[in-house]
Amino acid sequence: MILVQVRDAAGNLSEPVRIDVPAQSCIVADAGPDQILQCMAAGRATAQLDASASHDTSGAPITFSWTAPGITFSNPAIAVPTASFPLGTKTASVAVTSTAGGSANDTVQITVVDITPPVLVVPPDITITACNSPRDRGPLG
Repeated sequence: MILVQVRDAAGNLSEPVRIDVPAQSCIVADAGPDQILQCMAAGRATAQLDASASHDTSGAPITFSWTAPGITFSNPAIAVPTASFPLGTKTASVAVTSTAGGSANDTVQITVVDITPPVLVVPPDITITACNSPRDRGPLG
C-alpha cells in the first residue's frame, strides 16, 4: 500500500490517496545439490531427489514436474521422488509452477559410479598328463 498526497503551488495539500500494490510472486525452483552415488545391482543406483526448498515468495501453492531422458520417477509430480539412474551422469530437471501464475526450472546432476573392485576367481590347479607313446600321439606323431 502506498499513500500519495499532492501539494499545489499555493501550498494546499490534497487528501491522501491510497494505492494498493499487489504482492509480486516470484517462483524459486531448487532441485537440490548434485549427487554422486555408488552403483548397486545391475549397474544402477536409486537417487532421492529433493525440490522441497522450492517455493513461491507470495506463499501460493506450487506443483512439481520432474523429467530426465530415459528415467522413470516414483512420482514425478511430488517434491521428493526417487528414481533409478544408470552408470554415468544424467541431468534431472524439475519445473515448479505456482497456482498464482508463473514457473521456474532447475536441474540436478546425478552421477552413478562403480567403485567396487572386480573379483577374480581362479579355478583350482589342473594336472595334465602327457603321453610318451607314439600310439598315444595321434596321426601327426
